[in-house]
Amino acid sequence: MKSPQDDLRLAVVMTKLQMLFGKETTTNPMVLEIYSKALADLSIEQIEAAAEEHMKLGKFTPLPADLRERVAAAVPPYRKFDPRGDY
Repeated sequence: MKSPQDDLRLAVVMTKLQMLFGKETTTNPMVLEIYSKALADLSIEQIEAAAEEHMKLGKFTPLPADLRERVAAAVPPYRKFDPRGDY
């Protein structure tokens, strides 16, 4: 995440997670800072998509690692290049 606007969007995501999973700590400024640093290499769009998916399938407030797993699951698996074009 790069900008203050991204931080605001992360706060919105965390507030939604708090409302859904009933955790009071998710909007704590320290918690937001931890999530922001732990997910800094991801785009806010990736984080939002991962959180939306977790809201559908998760049973608990996600840790940064849970959101990372959802981002990784959304990326198509690597396919070995075949020069013949047979896929």
